[in-house]
Amino acid sequence: MTYPPIDDGPVAGRRLYFDNNATTPLLPAVSDAMYEAVTTFGNPSSAHLYGEAAAALLDKARVSVAALLGCRPEQVVFNSGGSEGASSVIVGTGLRHVSEAGHIITSAVEHPAVLRACEFLRELGFELSVLPVDGAGRVDPPALQRALRRDSRLVSIMHANNETGALQPVDALSGIACEAGVAFHCDAVQTAGKEHIVVAEGFVTISAHKFHGPKGVGALEVRTEAPLQKLVFGGEQEHDRRAGTENLLGIVGLGAAADAARARLGDPDQQSRRRAIGSALREGLSSITGAVVNSPAEDCLPETVNVSFQGLRGDTIVDVLSARGIAVSTGSACHSAHLEPSHVLLAMGLSADLARGAIRFSCSCLTTRSEVDEVVAVTEHTVRQLYTTSPGCD
Repeated sequence: MTYPPIDDGPVAGRRLYFDNNATTPLLPAVSDAMYEAVTTFGNPSSAHLYGEAAAALLDKARVSVAALLGCRPEQVVFNSGGSEGASSVIVGTGLRHVSEAGHIITSAVEHPAVLRACEFLRELGFELSVLPVDGAGRVDPPALQRALRRDSRLVSIMHANNETGALQPVDALSGIACEAGVAFHCDAVQTAGKEHIVVAEGFVTISAHKFHGPKGVGALEVRTEAPLQKLVFGGEQEHDRRAGTENLLGIVGLGAAADAARARLGDPDQQSRRRAIGSALREGLSSITGAVVNSPAEDCLPETVNVSFQGLRGDTIVDVLSARGIAVSTGSACHSAHLEPSHVLLAMGLSADLARGAIRFSCSCLTTRSEVDEVVAVTEHTVRQLYTTSPGCD
C-alpha cells in the first residue's frame, strides 16, 4: 500500500471515521423511526387525539430508555443531552442548598460540563473537592470515603472517560455516597449502550448522539427520592422536572437508538466483535514507533484508544490524517480548538509534551476490521513521515 506525500490533498474515496466518542452516525433504524414520526405533529401535552398520538410516541420512547438504563419509565426525564443533564443535577442540587451552601465532590478527569458546573457552585459559596486519579485515570474509592463530610451535598463522577475510555468503579463509588446519605451523579454519556450502568442510587445522564441517536436530545435518570431544583420553568412536562414542549422527533430517535443499543448489549457475538475490534486497534497503534498508549489495558472501553506520539503534536497528526480522509481527534470535542494539553492526561501524570502529542481514536458498532487495519497503516505512515520532516525528531 502506498500513500501520497504529506502535502497532498484527500485521497479520493477514502473516508474513515474514528471519532465516535465525539458523535456517532444515525443507525438506519433510528432514521426510519424518526421519519415515520414526522407526521405526528401534535403537542404531547394536548388532550385531543393529535396530542394523544404524540404522547404515545413519547411514552414508547420512555419505556425504551428505561429498559436500557434498568430503571422505571417514570424515572426518565428527557432533555437536550449530557451537558444539560449535568447542569440540571449539579446546579439544581446547589440551588436546593444555596442558603447553607456546603460541599461538592468531583474528580480531576471529568468532562467540562461537570467541572464548570461545579466551579459555578464554588462561585456561589460551595466548597469543592476534586479527587485525584491514578496513572490509569481512576479514582480510588477510599479517597472518596475520606473526602466526604457532614455537609457534602453531591458527588459527581463519570462512568467512562471521554478521552481515554477508562472506566470508573461507579458501583463502589455510588455505594459509598449512598451509605453516607449523599446524592451521586454519574455522567454515563460515553457508556450508555456500551456498558451496563450500575449505580446504587442517584442520577445518571446520557446523550443520544453518542450511541447512534440524534444530536440535541438525551435523558436524565432520577434514581433517588432526593429533591432536585429544576432549571427550566414553564409547564409541568417530564414529571414537573423539566418544563417545555418535548423534542418529539429527537426523543423518538433516542428511543430507537436505546432499543438497538440494548439488543447489542445482550448479544454475545456483538460484544465479542466489539472487543476484537478494540484490541486490534490498540495493538496496531501501540506498534507504531514513538507510540505511548494512554488508555488503560483493563477496565476500559475497548472502543477508545488514546495514544501519544513522543516528540510530535497531536493536532498536527490530526490535520494530516484529516487531509487523507481519516477523522480522529486530540480529545474532547469541546476542546478541539484549544492547544492546551488535556487536563485528563495531566491528571494521570503525563508530561505536558506527551499530553500535547495525544490522539484519540474511537470506534463504534459500525467500525470494521478492515477499517482498523487501514487507519493503523495510514497513521503509521503519517507518523513516520512526520518524524522524518519535523525538526528535533529522531
